[in-house]
Amino acid sequence: MRPAHCVQTFHDVTPTKNLKPYLNLATMNVKVTKSQIFGKVKYSDNKSIGLPIIRIDYHDQTLVLTANEPLNLPEGQAEKSGKKAIVFAYVPGRNYGRVMDFGEYGAEDYKSGASEEKREAYLHRAMNIKDGKGRRTCFDKYSPNYWSIFHLWEYIPRLNSKYIKP
Repeated sequence: MRPAHCVQTFHDVTPTKNLKPYLNLATMNVKVTKSQIFGKVKYSDNKSIGLPIIRIDYHDQTLVLTANEPLNLPEGQAEKSGKKAIVFAYVPGRNYGRVMDFGEYGAEDYKSGASEEKREAYLHRAMNIKDGKGRRTCFDKYSPNYWSIFHLWEYIPRLNSKYIKP
């Protein structure tokens, strides 16, 4: 998440190169290369913290996404897309990021008032989802499952979690 003392407006962005055209996303879970990153967020003292920013067209609206900061979709967009939130996942040192939407629109989650029992049941289920190679997706920042656990169910996945089955 962005530090509290970080400038939070779109205008306080340091362009890293000439502005690229918006990334138009017909489908989600798309790789974003470094050439499509248009700026970096700055601290209020003008030091760059290295969080890349991208602009995308998403269901007829332009969104500005900062790396690793999920954005809750407005009601109309969420209804159109069937998803609750969108994120630009980026791991420093890699030469790409990934844009993905996650969370089923209309489904209950911990942020919208789900009970503690529902949270426990969801985390037991979600923390044990594996990809085609047998790796747990709850630890992969490029997975919608990770962001759903982290953002919608407010849990930080850990290896020694009580929710992981041996």
